[in-house]
Amino acid sequence: MNRVDFWQIFWQILMYTLFEANIARIEYIRTKVWNWDSEKKVYHSLAANTILATLCPQGSVTVNMQPVQVNPDPSSTGLDPKVAGLLCYSLIFITGIIFLVLEKQSRFVKFHAMQSVAVFAAIMVINIVLGFIPLIGVLVSFIIAPLSFLLWIALMLLALQGKMFKVPYIGNWAEQQAAKF
Repeated sequence: MNRVDFWQIFWQILMYTLFEANIARIEYIRTKVWNWDSEKKVYHSLAANTILATLCPQGSVTVNMQPVQVNPDPSSTGLDPKVAGLLCYSLIFITGIIFLVLEKQSRFVKFHAMQSVAVFAAIMVINIVLGFIPLIGVLVSFIIAPLSFLLWIALMLLALQGKMFKVPYIGNWAEQQAAKF
């Protein structure tokens, strides 16, 4: 799956969620774009699974999540590493920086702390740049805000589940940088 597919699917789900598209279009998207397996009732696309896990009510769709499930190393902070991973995202990049400074041992917590800093710093830079563009910048910012909120919730839940989900473009970089700390 390439990175364009992730954002294309994310945008299509958001539009469906916001504007309640008709059933025929959703069925087309499910079968053609998301690679829906009707016998197993499972999506085989990582992007679709990640987004659906965030947007769909529990039990309304079977999700085949594929982020790497890890057994996190114990955290040097004394917290459960999964909880520490969740807390890395809790106050946007501020707690990410705090955990980067405090954590000495857990690769899992360091990864989520670095990814938190990188993702939310990128979102802030994008919003600042868009703020300088008169009308279009404001409109795009209104679209980015709910998407950022959904991403924030998804990252916290995936960290709490003990999964090292890598955000496209940023995740690999965050993993490399976390290894250096």
